Amino acid sequence: MYFTRTPHKIYSLAGLKIARIRLFHFAMDPLYKKFLHCACVYLCAFTNMHAATLGLTCKDALQVFSQNETLALQGQVNELKALLAHHRPPITGAGYKLIDADLLQDVCDIFDKKYPPDTRVAPVPTEDDADCPLGTRSIWSNVHYYRHNGLEMQDGLAQNSLQAIIMQVLKDALGEMSADYCCTQSNKAIESARHALIGAYDTCEWDTFSNQQLQEKIVWQAIDEHFDQMFRDLLDWDHNTPKWF
Repeated sequence: MYFTRTPHKIYSLAGLKIARIRLFHFAMDPLYKKFLHCACVYLCAFTNMHAATLGLTCKDALQVFSQNETLALQGQVNELKALLAHHRPPITGAGYKLIDADLLQDVCDIFDKKYPPDTRVAPVPTEDDADCPLGTRSIWSNVHYYRHNGLEMQDGLAQNSLQAIIMQVLKDALGEMSADYCCTQSNKAIESARHALIGAYDTCEWDTFSNQQLQEKIVWQAIDEHFDQMFRDLLDWDHNTPKWF
């Protein structure tokens, strides 16, 4: 069987051979080889540089992310510490600092000096106050402000009320670092006295409950019981709780 080639195929094959010969000679040209070598070197350098840059960028991004997470966690820790400081003193051995402290006696001495027993008003002066004792602003309460023309105002009574005296006695015993804790506990002490007065009024008539000495005895006993519970809680905290500060 014979195969014939058309003229255009012959021309195409001839042209292909010529192109191959020229390409071979061009590839063997020293200038072309030098150009090809430089191109390869540049391409490798660009690839390595791009990879290094990409790696540095990822490293920087990871570092920034880590720093942001650390700052966020630190902010949350500070918030928790601030919240915890109202319920536990940010010091170690707080309970032991109160062992030799006679808190109730110190509070009574200061209060009696500021407001002598024979001149001061009763904790619950009228029967109208018996349902919500210590709920109005007085030397016995923890209400620190009064309203004037719709505005909340303060005066010297805020720094000389029973609550303020309790807070100062606690701060003297535990230190200024425990100021938030002392403020919270002084308010809780007044709340304990308020509940004790309500309970006493519910068990007797006003004629009996109106006795000022009886009312004051109820107040002091409630505050003393609060101090005892506070002391036990602090000792338990010192003995059994991990130190977060």
